[in-house]
Amino acid sequence: MTLKLKTGVPIPDSRFGRSAARLGQKYSSTSKWAIFDVGSSCFFPAKATKRRHKIAIGAQTWGKTQTPERKFVSRATEENGMVGITIWRIA
Repeated sequence: MTLKLKTGVPIPDSRFGRSAARLGQKYSSTSKWAIFDVGSSCFFPAKATKRRHKIAIGAQTWGKTQTPERKFVSRATEENGMVGITIWRIA
């Protein structure tokens, strides 16, 4: 799957506050998250809430293992009629 990164997409306000989930799998430096620059975002289609959680936790966990740390934020979004999650790199 080729990721279509976007820049300049505003992050919507969170409907649920900060996520307390900090668990997840560690990823290698060849991870898909490595291509994100600050301000980049990408939509991942995922109907199931559990799947959206796994995507968000994967980005956050991978970011914490990097030096310097990379920070991501996620929101449940809809794009072209498809429900999913958008991940932004914020730092």
